[in-house]
Parts: sequence; structure tokens; C-alpha cells
Amino acid sequence: MKYCDKCGAEMLDEAVMCVKCGNMVSAEGKSKEMVYNERYCTKCGAKVFQETVVCPHCGCPMENANVGKGKEKNKGIDIAIKVLLILTIVGLAFCGFMYLISLIGFSMMPDIGATPEEMSYVLSMLIVMVVLCLPPLAWVIPMSIIILKKMKNKEPIGVGLKICTLIFVNTIAGILLLCKN
Repeated sequence: MKYCDKCGAEMLDEAVMCVKCGNMVSAEGKSKEMVYNERYCTKCGAKVFQETVVCPHCGCPMENANVGKGKEKNKGIDIAIKVLLILTIVGLAFCGFMYLISLIGFSMMPDIGATPEEMSYVLSMLIVMVVLCLPPLAWVIPMSIIILKKMKNKEPIGVGLKICTLIFVNTIAGILLLCKN
């Protein structure tokens, strides 16, 4: 067993960092001088050492923090996810709007001399539009808002929400969320 030079906490022989104070220790057991290099935790915003793997303040993994190429790659995926979620909402809202216009047209059908068969066909199509377009907005909008807020705040998105997005909101956006780091 070895001990931390800074706080005196007991450490395993293979430990490179003190779990109590975060002091880095070399293989020989001597403290290494750490440099901050302007790196911050993406969750809590605390200033951390460049070599930090887990934020000592909130416990958030630091593997993707301030990494150039990975961050740019995820930025493109983030934009694609946001666009797909917004297009899904706009598409469903457009269908709902078309339903309302069709409903107005349906109310005028007797005036233009439509047969009962034509009216029943139009009514059945309106019912299908109501079932397929309007109720999904009840879960698509809240799920999309939650995902967009989590992406904006750089909070982790749970696997359950990603799978629900895949199934209930937008398949491609759900796949991108699952593939995203």
C-alpha cells in the first residue's frame, strides 16, 4: 500500500490518482505536478485537470470533454438529430392542419351534391388522419423537447429515451441517438 503525498489517504499500489483529493501519483509513488489547461466538466462546469477521467465534483465521465475531432463529429450528429425531430413535429402538425381543412371540406360536401358513398369514404379517411396524425403529437412534442433540452445542456440521454425515440418518434433520429457517444 502507498499513501497520498497531499492528503495522506491510503491508496492501492497500482493507483495513479488519490480518490479522496484527486492528487495524481506517479508509478514510483511520488506526486506529479498537474496542470489545469482550461478543461471543464461538461455537466457541472468545474475546472478539472487535463488528465482527469471522472469529474471529482459530480462524478461525470470526462472522456468526451474538450476533445476536438470527437466533438465535431458529434456536432454533426446533434444537428441531424435536431433537424429530424423538428421535421417530425412539423410533419405531424401539417397532417393535423390538413385534417382540419378536410373537415371543413367535408362539412360542405352535402352542398355540392356528394353521394353518401363518397361522404362515407371521405369520413373514413378523416378518421384515419385523426388517428395517425394528432395523437402522436401528444408524445412526440414532449419527447422531442426533453431530448433537445438534454442535448443543449450536454446531459446524458438514457437508453430508454433513445429507444422510445427510435420506436415512437423518428427511426433515424433514434438510431443516431443510440450511435452517438
